Amino acid sequence: MTILLNNITGNRDAWLKEKEKRIGSSEIATIAGLNPFCSPLELWAKKTGKVKSNSEPNARMVLGTLFEDDVAEYFTHVTGIKTQHVNKLYQHDKFDFAIASPDYVTVEDAPALLEIKTTGYQGDWTETTCPDYVLCQLQWQLGITGYEHGYAVGLVGGNPDKFFYPHFEFNADVFEQLLELAKEFMRAVETETPPEAGPNDGKLLQQLFNKPVKDKPLKTDSQALYKLCQQYEKEKAELKAQQEKLKPLQTAVKETENKIKQMIAGHDTVEVFNYKINYSQTTVPEAVRKAYVRESFKLTNLTE
Repeated sequence: MTILLNNITGNRDAWLKEKEKRIGSSEIATIAGLNPFCSPLELWAKKTGKVKSNSEPNARMVLGTLFEDDVAEYFTHVTGIKTQHVNKLYQHDKFDFAIASPDYVTVEDAPALLEIKTTGYQGDWTETTCPDYVLCQLQWQLGITGYEHGYAVGLVGGNPDKFFYPHFEFNADVFEQLLELAKEFMRAVETETPPEAGPNDGKLLQQLFNKPVKDKPLKTDSQALYKLCQQYEKEKAELKAQQEKLKPLQTAVKETENKIKQMIAGHDTVEVFNYKINYSQTTVPEAVRKAYVRESFKLTNLTE
């Protein structure tokens, strides 16, 4: 491995410049389609300059960075394994587009990397598992730095009872697959060939292509477009069929909900055995439309 920057915090502009032209651990998770916060098309649009890349971290990112030190310290408290902040940007010896800036490394005979996350949603965090995008990031960092193992460290909702640090060995096969995806993506950037759009790319497509041109209908013999139209028609029909099947169940659920509301009339919170019922009504004042009453109903199983 090669060290591109020795002090990331003291060289933020240089760090951002390197990130613009290379692929880091969060970006490889995006390219692999695992990042819940960014799509491959969005990343491509930023790399090619089609849309402006906002280098300023949002509030979630800022808080996550601020909490990293505390989470690393708590990891040491729980495991007895000391850690140290890395603060370096590494580059793969063979593929210069591959970079990584690990959060922390353990101080022991066989040091391990720490990929630290703070989140409000537990999801796949357990004693032995973590979300796929986190594991993808960790494997990318291990492959670039040469470390043989690492921990995915997750603190859920600031709750010490939901503190997880599953351990993972470096997987060379997975890293090779990620490298191939990264090479393909870099070629797409260089040739300005966009990846396929995902389910959440609607607004991005509006930015990329602006408004459709209002002219005569475009006639095309594109087989790819024709197949997509057939696929869309089929999926829409399947969706409509599933929605029709759900209607009786939706009606039954609403009927039961209303019966519960009827029985607890006059109370906003009711507990019955292992269930807790919250029900409220809020009058929304008239603004641009007629005033209405907004309801809130929630049934909680206290044993889960």
